Formats: sequence, C-alpha cells, structure tokens
Amino acid sequence: MKDRIVAINGLDNYSKPPKGHSNVLQSTKTSTTTSKQQNAGNCDINPQVLNNKQVAHAYGYDSFWQKGFSGKGMVVNLVELESFDQNDAQTYFDCVGYKGKLNVIDVDQTPPSGKGIGESTLDIDMVAGLAPDATINVYQGVDPYDGTSSWATFNNILAKIVEDNAGKHAPSVVSISWGSPEIDVTEESYNAMSANLQILTDAEHMTVFAASMDCGAFAARQWNQLGVSYPASDPYATAVGGTFLNVDAQGSRSGETVWQDGSDKSQCENQWGSGGGLSDTFDQPKYPTSTGMQNKYSNGHRQVPDISAVAFNLAVFYKSEWYIFAGTSASTPIWAAGLALMNQALIAKYHLYTYGNDLFYTVGQAKQSSSGPSYFDVVEGDNLYYPATVGWDYATGLGTPNLVNFYNTVETLL
Repeated sequence: MKDRIVAINGLDNYSKPPKGHSNVLQSTKTSTTTSKQQNAGNCDINPQVLNNKQVAHAYGYDSFWQKGFSGKGMVVNLVELESFDQNDAQTYFDCVGYKGKLNVIDVDQTPPSGKGIGESTLDIDMVAGLAPDATINVYQGVDPYDGTSSWATFNNILAKIVEDNAGKHAPSVVSISWGSPEIDVTEESYNAMSANLQILTDAEHMTVFAASMDCGAFAARQWNQLGVSYPASDPYATAVGGTFLNVDAQGSRSGETVWQDGSDKSQCENQWGSGGGLSDTFDQPKYPTSTGMQNKYSNGHRQVPDISAVAFNLAVFYKSEWYIFAGTSASTPIWAAGLALMNQALIAKYHLYTYGNDLFYTVGQAKQSSSGPSYFDVVEGDNLYYPATVGWDYATGLGTPNLVNFYNTVETLL
C-alpha cells in the first residue's frame, strides 16, 4: 500500500512559504503625471518604459492580433497567494483594450485586500496586455491558519485548477510566479505539488509555466550559494528566465541580454536577475537535445530555465499609479499569453493545440521553418554565474519568443 501513496497533503508544516518574484518594492513610479487622481485615468506612460505594444511587437505577438488571434476562447490560469485591486486591473484593461473575461476563484481563505506585493497585478497586466481577448482565471488564497502563503494552499490551488478542468481538455495554460529555493521545500511538499503538476500536464493537457526566480544563480538569496527555485525546477513545469529587452524607435526588437544586477551582493531582494542552474532534487528529463544542453556544468540533474522573456522595465498599473516592474514573474505570464495566441491559431486551422514542457525542446531541435529560428537566442550576459551561450544556457534557456517562427516550426511538426 505504501508504494501507491504519492503524497499526503495538509500534514507538512516545515517548508518555508513560497514567495512572489516581482520586484515592486524597489520599483519606480513611471507616470508622466504625478497626481494619483490624474493618473487613474491616464494611459500615457514614460516612453522609456516598455508597454504591452512594444513587447508584443518585439516578440511577434501583434502579428497574431492582426490575423484575429488575440486569445479569444483561450484560458490563462494564474496561481496567486495574495489579492489584487480590481480597480487597478480595470484601469489597465481600459488602457490596453482588454476585452476578455476576468474570473476570481478563492481557494481556502480569501486573501486580505490591499496587502499584496503586486504579484497578482503584474501577472494580470502581462496577460491582459498581450492576449487581450483571453479569459484570465485568478486562483487566489492564503494559509487559513496564520494568514501567510503556504505550500498547502499553493497545492490546493493547483488541485482546484485540476478539479475545474477535469476531463475538459480545454486549451488552457497555467502561470505560476511564486516559489522558493529547493533547499526550503520538504519532500512531502515536492511530492504533493509534483503530483498535481503532472496531472495538469499529462491528464488535462496544459502547459504549466513557472518563474525561475530573481536571484540569479543563487536561489537561496545568498551570494555564491548555487541553487534553483521550486516549482520551476519540477520536470512538469516550464521554467521561465528573464532578459533585458531593447527596442528601437519603431518598437522593434533591437537587442536582448540576460537580466541581472550584482551591484549589491549583500542580499537578494529579487533584483539579482534571471534564476537558473542545476536542481538538487530532480533528474534532467529526457528532452530532445538542443545545442548547449550538454555542457561543462551538466551533471544529470534538471537544468533550469527552459525558456525566457523580458523581465525588466515593464509598465504596470498598481495602487492607482503607473510603476516599473521587474522579475521573471513578468516573463512567465508573457510566455503564457504567447502560447495562448499560438494555440488559438492552431485550433482555427488544424483543430488541435500544443502543450507540455517537451514542446519547447522539440521545437528547439526541429529543423527551422523557412522564416527563421523559433527563438531569439540570447548570447550576451550572465546570471551572475552561468553565461549566456549559443543555444540553450542556464541564464535564458532556449531563448525568448520569436512567436511567428515558433508557430511556423510547430506547423512543420504536424
């Protein structure tokens, strides 16, 4: 009987609680006006800050918009351990033209309003700005015993997503911007979480994106202590790293480097940059091999991240004002929105959609379409330990979305 037990939920109180990854505490107000009342209705932001249209154009998302694929019928499920201000969300929706549906599903105890760090707001804004007709389901909750985030509630949210989607096989994705260093998570928590991540992937046919954390190669927040974050390191999650994205005057992508900042080595406050490295807990899955995956650091353990996207200098409407946000918790919903657009196009033409972590490696290994590479390969910078290299690397994975070419490559595999 023991061998048939995967995990026992609710009995593990020893894992340190997961944290959000958004860098909001050190964010800068970015509005062109200063009054909160004026700002509430003002959609003009500092032109030096990236807005949704620039991100969409840099990665080719707007090419899908132009063909009528803006997320209609697609669902992005957000896992949140805090609340958000619906007035802030509505202001952002009005500014970017979001016409989808926002649903809030409380799990366990409803999070107190006004006490979040902006994580939920960031996730919602990134999806709404890039998949403006998608449905956004915000699954939110906190530990009912002490009012702080816990792995029990985290896992209960995943279980609720499983329950709500059981047997539907709908073209949904999951985006997770919360996590902890692997060393802070117990085996019981791993087993419970991984079981639900596997169900979401294998049974419900979803892709689960997870932020790789924002302390560079040092997930435990201590300089030179190598490690990665969970659930990004789980084989059933697609780990997303972060970059600096540069655009030209026309909003086109002009360059990209690894997001990192090692100016203060005393303590990571979600500013050291793109998380990545080797898991101490999980073996490397048998993904199709891409250039760079076998390297001098490889030791048979799970290599993180899988992919990446912009994680810095992003405009978010928060607490009635425009702010600059940073973090892999931005790049994660950015990829979730991109896959939603792509799946909408695939369903319209082929009546099928794609999912799963190995999708990204299959595309990375495949012969590229005539239009060019499926990813923008980031080859400059490092995550304070691992350098960006040609092909896959521990700082940015396979690269950032080149969505039109990604779609074209998927077509060649059908």
